[in-house]
Amino acid sequence: GIQQRGIECAMFSTLTKLWLSNRTPFFFFFSILSDTHAHQVWQINRYEVPSAKDEISFEILPAEEEGIFLYRRLSSSPTDHIEIVKLDTAFQEKWRGYLPIDRKYLLMGKIADQGKVFFLLRYQDYSRNNLELFAIDQSNGNFLKHEIRNFIPFAPLEFHTTQHAAIIGG
Repeated sequence: GIQQRGIECAMFSTLTKLWLSNRTPFFFFFSILSDTHAHQVWQINRYEVPSAKDEISFEILPAEEEGIFLYRRLSSSPTDHIEIVKLDTAFQEKWRGYLPIDRKYLLMGKIADQGKVFFLLRYQDYSRNNLELFAIDQSNGNFLKHEIRNFIPFAPLEFHTTQHAAIIGG
């Protein structure tokens, strides 16, 4: 938990410049001494991932009160995978899984929202315009893959989700 370590004093001051009617400057100075309490956060748990030098490291996706997600892309044949690890707010691993993705798709965005984690992917060049959106249940890792039919070639720069839709801009 959080423990109180000591009391520190801080001095705050304000300098105000007032002009009198004859244009003589008048300075007003006051100060307030106040007690502030310094706090230190104690680390209760940690999560370590041993990795080799040439291994791809995890990226972090915060999920607010639900904890965090660690993810990384792993190359393999014939498909690549996104490895996902769900940690709760106490850094306890809740589940781990592998999301199969086409090797030629690029990860363009990710969001943790509404009890789900969303990964948005597009094809590496513009020979295919459709997008792929994975919706992963935060509680258990089950996922649905949605193919988004698209006729305009563009690189998605941002996306948001609602309860029934994804808004994609680029």
